[in-house]
Amino acid sequence: MVELNQELIDFLEKKEFFELKLKTDKQVNDLLYYTQQKLAELWKSRPIWSLPDGLSSIPSKISRGNNHSGYPFQVFDYPSSFSQTDIFTFRVIVWYGRHFSCNLIASGIFLRYVEDRLPALANKNTRLLLDDNPWSNSLLETHNLLIDKESITQATTFIKKNQSIRLFRLFSMNQINSIHRLTLECFNDWFSADLA
Repeated sequence: MVELNQELIDFLEKKEFFELKLKTDKQVNDLLYYTQQKLAELWKSRPIWSLPDGLSSIPSKISRGNNHSGYPFQVFDYPSSFSQTDIFTFRVIVWYGRHFSCNLIASGIFLRYVEDRLPALANKNTRLLLDDNPWSNSLLETHNLLIDKESITQATTFIKKNQSIRLFRLFSMNQINSIHRLTLECFNDWFSADLA
């Protein structure tokens, strides 16, 4: 028979933890909606960006869950385009207890776009996830390649061998109050038409 020890019973009895979690969820959600709104304003503020055609200009719903590798998370994809074979999404993820990140996940026809942009992304604090699964968050900190002038050939080879890839910037949670600024900086660094 399974029994809870006293530490776990004490945890279950404390309303404060659950109230704090609800408050945190609400404020992170508000931060993400604010960030998405600022991102939409930035996108509309310039007539030309170096973005593929056909991306949704309608901000998406913030999704959240309580068990991504054991930790809660909140995420949005904007701008994005999803089909069965071709994916392009600028994804912002807050992964509780771990980190938050800005990401570009691409597959299919969008891989060529990313490959062509690599020289413009060199020395822009951008990393390539070196994993076959671009949706994995658990390997971001350990299996990645910093994109710089010396690593472009290696990054290009990885992109050519894979059906989908992920570029990202990773931030510590103590930077969460700057998520909107950091997200806009990342979007501008990655998609500014000046870098085309």
